[in-house]
Amino acid sequence: MHSSVQLEEGVSGEAAEGLRKLGHKVEADMGNYRHEVFGRGQIIHRDAQTGVLWAGSDLRGDCQVLL
Repeated sequence: MHSSVQLEEGVSGEAAEGLRKLGHKVEADMGNYRHEVFGRGQIIHRDAQTGVLWAGSDLRGDCQVLL
């Protein structure tokens, strides 16, 4: 089984080359599946001591945080 490291658009060529030098098989051009193979994340965190809410949304999602 051969696995590879799949890189999203925007990862520098230097980073890709560094991974190759470490022995990784790198796929930098994902074609039409570029965005679909990577997950996305949205999170809201509440600080238990202060009650302060921190939130973030991955750009692949709807890119909004509403509290």
